[in-house]
Amino acid sequence: MCQYIMLEMPCGNKTLLSLGSVVMSTRTVVQGIRDGEVKIELVLEAFVDPEMETMDRIIIDGVPPIDMVIKPVISSVPATANALVNAIPHVINAEPGLMTPGDLPLVFALENDLRLFLK
Repeated sequence: MCQYIMLEMPCGNKTLLSLGSVVMSTRTVVQGIRDGEVKIELVLEAFVDPEMETMDRIIIDGVPPIDMVIKPVISSVPATANALVNAIPHVINAEPGLMTPGDLPLVFALENDLRLFLK
């Protein structure tokens, strides 16, 4: 006999899962703070559910409020690959040792020959 549970994601989506199934999910919160006050906040929630339709949902609590759904989902692989490629000169120029992305200069689109950015 298979048992199910209803899983409600923080974004409000609900899905039915069989007990013992594996759910892959992540929740990332980034805040821009000025003078001790949160001025902007990004909440990124992602999960994998093969039974659910893929989409991106953007909610902006502002004036006017925005609640937008983008179907089909936009692949993040090209953007991630571009960011990695554009970071190569910064990684090559970095001092030896363990670093985090925050230790490197901000990555932006590089249109010239990347060798021009090497020290």
